[in-house]
Amino acid sequence: MSCPHPEMESYRQSQQETHWKSLGSLQTPPTLLEYRCNDITNPRSPDEYNLPENKRSIEETHTTLPREVSALCHEAYIQQSEVLGWDNFLRGRISILWGESFFQASMARQRWADKRGWASKVINLILQYSSSLWYFRRSLIHGRTVEESKQKIFLQL
Repeated sequence: MSCPHPEMESYRQSQQETHWKSLGSLQTPPTLLEYRCNDITNPRSPDEYNLPENKRSIEETHTTLPREVSALCHEAYIQQSEVLGWDNFLRGRISILWGESFFQASMARQRWADKRGWASKVINLILQYSSSLWYFRRSLIHGRTVEESKQKIFLQL
């Protein structure tokens, strides 16, 4: 997740963009995207967020969510960062409050949504993201082909 190799940084950036677009296609409210996007790349303490009380816009201008939804997102963030941890997040173990905040946001927009279905899709996206990074880094370290792997082993000897 933090490998400084230039190829890895470039690959990680492209995978993050793909991940954000995928989350957006699941109708993830912008407030949730704000928390999720920032914290996969750079976890912060809950106090470092300066979210407006009524809205947050990420690639959407029509998003106005009640204060309760923003507060629920904040609680989900706190639970994820302080109780469950971001390592667990990247392994697909997410706070149940993320799904609840998604459900409350959909109700605020008068669109009923299945929070469990959304959460399972999000978990799938998180696992795809983290495993793709792991496989790419593994190929950088150990080689992309059998011949490259043999050469790297030979150099270590």
